[in-house]
Amino acid sequence: MNQANFWAVVAAGGSGSRMHQSEKKQFLPLSDGRTILAHSLSVMQECPLIRGIVLICAAEDRERSEAIVHAEGITKLRCLAGAGTTRQQSVLHGLEALHALLNDDPSESPDYVAIHDAARPYLTQEDLLHVLLDAQEHGASCLAVPVKDTIKQTDANGFVIMTPPRDTLWSMQTPQVFRMDLILAAHRAAVLAGDNACTDDAQVLERYGNCPVHLCRGSYINRKITTQEDL
Repeated sequence: MNQANFWAVVAAGGSGSRMHQSEKKQFLPLSDGRTILAHSLSVMQECPLIRGIVLICAAEDRERSEAIVHAEGITKLRCLAGAGTTRQQSVLHGLEALHALLNDDPSESPDYVAIHDAARPYLTQEDLLHVLLDAQEHGASCLAVPVKDTIKQTDANGFVIMTPPRDTLWSMQTPQVFRMDLILAAHRAAVLAGDNACTDDAQVLERYGNCPVHLCRGSYINRKITTQEDL
């Protein structure tokens, strides 16, 4: 398999409202004193297949994010993209920034883009490499793990409608890795359709792309920091 150009788009534009803290979650320290954002950027920095990084952040967080990039020695960062009002919009901003950045240099143009939530600081190099190579084989690949709990679907009043078979259910993670042309076209099509409700990028491709998404078995340690309990 020929070596492809892989780039990373790291989404750190959320408000972290579910943490119920004044501090945004990407700037919270973990047990080693380094921030969540520092961990998520570092894993991309250290991956030999990742050529460059685009970081999505809110305008008011730009200076602080750049300080973390400098302190952590993140030399692969190529640009910062502004956050949107939703995650879906923010990711499109990141993809458009990457497209514009490399439009004039075909040699560096991304074949594949790994879209990663900054709120997942425990991503391992092993899982990252696995999903990158899986995407190169299938065109679209996402880290995921089988659900452990029984899942119930309910009606609007909270009454159980059905219990889907657990062995067919997976909990989605990031990175989600796609051919750059496919995911950018799908995100643009979603905008034209007025659809801004997708909760991950795989769903955008499911609705507006023509490539099936392959699930790549990840690990449960790659959890998302969403609430105070997650810390």
